[in-house]
Amino acid sequence: MNLCSLYRVIGLSLVLIGCVHNPQKPPPEPGVGSALQSWVDNELSPYLSNELSSHPRFKGESLMLVKLIGPDIQPEIDGLTESIRLQIRDQLLTTPGITLPWRPGVRLSSHHRRLRALDCRSHREAAYYIGIETRQLPSGRFSISVKALDIAAQEWVSGFGIRWQGRLTEAERLAMDHYLNDEGLRGLRSLPFSIDQMDLVADYLANNLSCLIRQGYPEKPLVIHVERPVLENTLLPGVVELIGSHMSRYREVTVSDVKSEATLLLRGQTHELQPGLYQVWIQLNPRESGRHLIGLDTSTYVSADAQALETSGVVRSVRPVVAGMSISSSGRNRGVSCDRASMACSQLLITTRYAEQLFVISHQPRTGVVRLLPGGCSPEAESELRPMAREDRYRLSIEPDQSTYYAIAVNGERSGKLLGRHLELLPDACSREGRDPMVAEALDQWLDQLDRLIERYRSHIDWMAKRSTS
Repeated sequence: MNLCSLYRVIGLSLVLIGCVHNPQKPPPEPGVGSALQSWVDNELSPYLSNELSSHPRFKGESLMLVKLIGPDIQPEIDGLTESIRLQIRDQLLTTPGITLPWRPGVRLSSHHRRLRALDCRSHREAAYYIGIETRQLPSGRFSISVKALDIAAQEWVSGFGIRWQGRLTEAERLAMDHYLNDEGLRGLRSLPFSIDQMDLVADYLANNLSCLIRQGYPEKPLVIHVERPVLENTLLPGVVELIGSHMSRYREVTVSDVKSEATLLLRGQTHELQPGLYQVWIQLNPRESGRHLIGLDTSTYVSADAQALETSGVVRSVRPVVAGMSISSSGRNRGVSCDRASMACSQLLITTRYAEQLFVISHQPRTGVVRLLPGGCSPEAESELRPMAREDRYRLSIEPDQSTYYAIAVNGERSGKLLGRHLELLPDACSREGRDPMVAEALDQWLDQLDRLIERYRSHIDWMAKRSTS
């Protein structure tokens, strides 16, 4: 048995690279020069371009390309189907009249300042699935079929479809054995979130709801009050508050703790569809009438068995949040303590939720990047207990200058230790024995390492920046 055969037997998945004896020869791509590739180029792509752009049923509708096994959408996609899908997608994107929603997989969103800065391309859900099914026939040949499913009606579109039968190349057969999650389906019923991804659930729902607000209330300022669910609702505590915190970052949206000030109420519901599968709904209701507003609700799916719900500690898996950050100008005559004698000073106000630690640094015009917390700048701190959540508020005395302040909230022992050690390399802004400022090259390296730490532990870290205009 040669080395390539041995690798295949023990399952080491030499998928898209194949087994080539000459390492200098480029690895074969699935389908290159094959009968299947010829069919994709000359029959499948032209057929789909023509039908999907001209058929009245598909006109103006959004479409999603997915893998099928029988009637079921698959949460995992093999390398061969993915290769076919990419080729089809490239062709369809050049065809006028065809809409493919962009769903690159769920990722934590950026800290936008305005609703119009949101990327809402992924929000529009598909009306039809264009399914690709690959099957091996008893003869050893393979069948590739493409058909369309009307999602709302839950029925196949009659008269639509195309099929190929033939033999696959070695590279194509190897590609069929390589599977990955189809992350473009994450949050849909076929690939629900898991119970340890509640931070992603909140981020996903907040982004969807923000896009709906942008479409329905593009210029109107909104005041939203978050109605916190009861403790018995195991999936929701913490999630709706996290959604409110996400939305409070937009200038067009104000999140108020006072219900009477709000124009809209943010509410959440969960429905157990079957054992271990839940649908989570978030919606906005007018405060006065309580009526449901059509077009201002969004949902996703979460999988969790009974044991996982009991032992998950949902709040611990929720990403910490820097919920607010502001600077209040005040002088010594207003009772604000200031470390610099006879100098007027201001207060940096920071609010966190679900955070085990808070780090604060600033980029100051004269001294570069310095550390405020932890260090000699002892803050005034207070906490407020809420159902399944802890909110902490901090006040730090700062000099009225043109500094930019960064608050970094952290959950988790390892992420907290690594970040703390990294920040210890900075001079302490309030210590008389602080280190000298970093030179430019060292500071660039330090900032690069900080970026890598935040990216590595992004589900355990949240941050916010505030510039002083004093």
